[in-house]
Amino acid sequence: MTERLAGLDDTALGQALTAAGRAIDWPVPPDLTGPVSRAIGERERHPSRPRPGLWLPSRRRTLVLVVVGALLLAAAAVAAKIVIDIGAVTIDTIPGRPTALPTVIASGPTLGHAATLDQAEHEAGFHAVLPGTLGDPDAVWVDTTTTGSRIVLAWSPSPALPSIDGLPWGAVLYEFRGQAEQVAKSLFLEGNTFEQVEVDGHDGVWIAGVHELDLVKGDGTYARYRVTGTVVVWKAEGIVVRLETSLDKAAALRLAESIAS
Repeated sequence: MTERLAGLDDTALGQALTAAGRAIDWPVPPDLTGPVSRAIGERERHPSRPRPGLWLPSRRRTLVLVVVGALLLAAAAVAAKIVIDIGAVTIDTIPGRPTALPTVIASGPTLGHAATLDQAEHEAGFHAVLPGTLGDPDAVWVDTTTTGSRIVLAWSPSPALPSIDGLPWGAVLYEFRGQAEQVAKSLFLEGNTFEQVEVDGHDGVWIAGVHELDLVKGDGTYARYRVTGTVVVWKAEGIVVRLETSLDKAAALRLAESIAS
């Protein structure tokens, strides 16, 4: 086969490769055109720092290459690394299956220091948004970093809100303010589900399957954690919101919709 192709001129070679491409049963790629396109503009305006183990020479270059590749070979996009940027949250999608995931789950002091909701809002410099269906949170943490601030709220499990695997909570709500990257996620194309969704008119991403979360600490370094719940991430009114539960997609989105922005 290789020898036959080597003997073809440019025109014949192009025709042969085109025919071969049509014959391949390409997997259906995820619909990430919107998030990737928006990520280019966001990344150009607000570049983020490299993370240990997730360093890229140029995120913007990676995004451009992904977009170009998607236009030329959309079906082959699943084989490329894609970066989705939602303000303070960056999501890396990686070919293959999850490997070497962290064993520690973010909880308690790893989320910040305990506070009342009023104290947390004063320290973080913004008002937290709350799910209208859950009432006041049962726990609150706050932290400020070199790149912004975050408030984390948690609610105890209930019959309608089963506990998240490995956590004493039924829902954990992260809220970030700041343009630079404060948290990053690593998803694998085999083993994780991620889809573009809409929350109260805002673009977001739905994520299912165990994956990695890298959370920036006060000194600007990252700590790696294991995520066991399902996650919805979106940006509204200058705040990036990350809701983690054990709910399915429909129930999680209903809960997310109840969060006033």
